[in-house]
Amino acid sequence: MHCTDRTSLPEGTFAMKTYVVTAALIVAFPIPALAGSGAYYVGLRLGGGYCMVMTHVPSPKKYKMMGKYGTRAEAQKAMTAMADCH
Repeated sequence: MHCTDRTSLPEGTFAMKTYVVTAALIVAFPIPALAGSGAYYVGLRLGGGYCMVMTHVPSPKKYKMMGKYGTRAEAQKAMTAMADCH
């Protein structure tokens, strides 16, 4: 049986495979976007004098961005070394 020979397949099989593949693609593509960018940011609160690690880019109206890091541990380590964050 060849895949191009649709006459030997039960009726609706080709359509069902198309729906299954389409559904799998719809589910698979947004998953990396939901996982986040994988970046961590250290932001210094304007007027408050404390820093925090964030998973989103700090708002320039409320925070001064002190750096972007690949992991939370890197961001926390860098934050403890920053004089402005104490």
